[in-house]
Amino acid sequence: NIQLLASATEKLTAVLHCNRRDVWVIAHDGNSNRFYSWLVTSTGVSASPVISAVGSAHNGDPIGCMKVSPDGQHLALGYYVSGGDQFIELFDFDNTSGKVSDPIRFDYGSNCYGVEFSPNSRYLYYTASPGSNTASINIYQVDLCAGTNAQIKASSQVIGNSSNGYIRTLQL
Repeated sequence: NIQLLASATEKLTAVLHCNRRDVWVIAHDGNSNRFYSWLVTSTGVSASPVISAVGSAHNGDPIGCMKVSPDGQHLALGYYVSGGDQFIELFDFDNTSGKVSDPIRFDYGSNCYGVEFSPNSRYLYYTASPGSNTASINIYQVDLCAGTNAQIKASSQVIGNSSNGYIRTLQL
């Protein structure tokens, strides 16, 4: 019961290492753009995390989900601060080294909270409200095989919505 990161946000996830035995535990640091990845093996938790300073700083008290794709190649998160910035970020994740890199930011009006990947890791799904319309929340699908970062971002399309504002966490 050892605290690994005192200033962590609520964003915490885990994914298998490429060896399919060990696990990466990943957290996002508060008031920074740093991800911390700890390798967990049969001998315990690594003493030194892999630190990746990439993407947007998580200032204030942001909420939102963070997930890694089933193939261990992508990481996505929702960033929601009441009255502040709200966006979705997609990254590459290296499940050999624990490094997070290559951010793509999806800016929307509000309710950027839930993220999930398809079982085959081809699609990212996320929740967001168009513009400032907080009463309507959409579910978006992004094709991660669309090509360049700009093409991946352009592939985002609405596949579902709720007019009562109650879509948040997504789960396979």
